[in-house]
Amino acid sequence: MKLEAYIDGGSRGNPGESGIGVYFPGVVRVAEYLGTGTNNYAEYSALLAALRFAVFSRCEELQVYADSELVVKQVNGEYQVRNEGIRLLYESALRWIALIPRFSIHHVRREQNKQADKLHPPLRGTLSQRERDNVQGRPFPLGALGEVPRSGG
Repeated sequence: MKLEAYIDGGSRGNPGESGIGVYFPGVVRVAEYLGTGTNNYAEYSALLAALRFAVFSRCEELQVYADSELVVKQVNGEYQVRNEGIRLLYESALRWIALIPRFSIHHVRREQNKQADKLHPPLRGTLSQRERDNVQGRPFPLGALGEVPRSGG
């Protein structure tokens, strides 16, 4: 199975109230409130939610689109991960990515990521009631799809 995912995480304040939105066109929309966190924490949390869904859906190919240039360039190896708190999320993402035969992540402008952007809970107040009712998989706690795979033995 081939999937596309549009991901976004955000916080009101940095750190502040944070959440994620993940949109798999034609498949599922995911929204989760994370509590207090940084914007980068929320962005990586959105990526992890997409990766877990893809792995447990037995996805053979996943294309991820994100408006976080930092996350995209770190995952693609163009930027180093210097923040120790983010490094744990980054390393977890790499372990999940290793379970997907074909994976790619691409940067998109925020305007091209509206479906995911409007899902994350800090912005959900801007959704119409009909749009809020169409959000599936709520809530989608990161632990709901199993534990993070461990590398090694």
